[in-house]
Amino acid sequence: MNQNRKYKKAGVAGVSVALVMALSVGGVMSYASETKKTHINETVMNDYNDKVKEEKKKTKKKTEDTNQVFKDEVVYAYTDAYGNVNKVTVSEWLKNSAGKNTLKDKTTLQDIKNVKGEETFTQGDKDTISWNTADSDIYYQGTASGELPVAMEVTYYLDGKKVTPHELVGKFQMHVTYKNNSKQTVLVDKEEVEVNTPFAMVTAMILPEEKFTNVNIDHGKVLSDGNRTIAIGLGMPGMQESLDIDEDMDVEIPESFVMTADVTDFEMSST
Repeated sequence: MNQNRKYKKAGVAGVSVALVMALSVGGVMSYASETKKTHINETVMNDYNDKVKEEKKKTKKKTEDTNQVFKDEVVYAYTDAYGNVNKVTVSEWLKNSAGKNTLKDKTTLQDIKNVKGEETFTQGDKDTISWNTADSDIYYQGTASGELPVAMEVTYYLDGKKVTPHELVGKFQMHVTYKNNSKQTVLVDKEEVEVNTPFAMVTAMILPEEKFTNVNIDHGKVLSDGNRTIAIGLGMPGMQESLDIDEDMDVEIPESFVMTADVTDFEMSST
């Protein structure tokens, strides 16, 4: 009887130990599971918070962009047949993204006029003007009197002889030379160097094929649609000088182009 009680006690003790171990293991397993879940939750929350921060940055950036005023400018230079400038007209587009009632702009243009609307402006100090926008974009034009950053000289040759445009009948040559009038100072190897402002200049001409044949151009491209020839010349004035490229390097950055053609009843539209 006592022995049975011993076994029972031993059995109870064994069961107790097993339960304790099971509870302990269960507790550890449960703890590990909760720890893993907590870690996953923290990772998800961190990712979510990062995404929220990123979206807030994007929203803030969009708001800042919306509150800004952007300006597009196009310059039209009207020249004679030799490339001499007769008139320079500048078109301005003030993009009123923020819907402001007043827009300030800095300009040196003369004879300013609103070309799309009835909005008016008042002249301020230091070439500043203020437009009464009524929440709309402003499109205006004016004339400029300053020197263009790039000048163009056009000369014509007939059978190798320099002629005026009105004398062109027969073997035609047209020389277009660009001159860079704009310079700036930059740092090269910690030294200040004056270089020409880099410009890529393109001149395009539409030539009727009944009057122009055998069209060639040395620095550019000649295209045709069957009825008209499109001659495109290009140049980058001042780049050869600014990059200090020696003649021995056999590298040429063109500053001009020459177009040749056989011409009958010479006539050319605007270029």
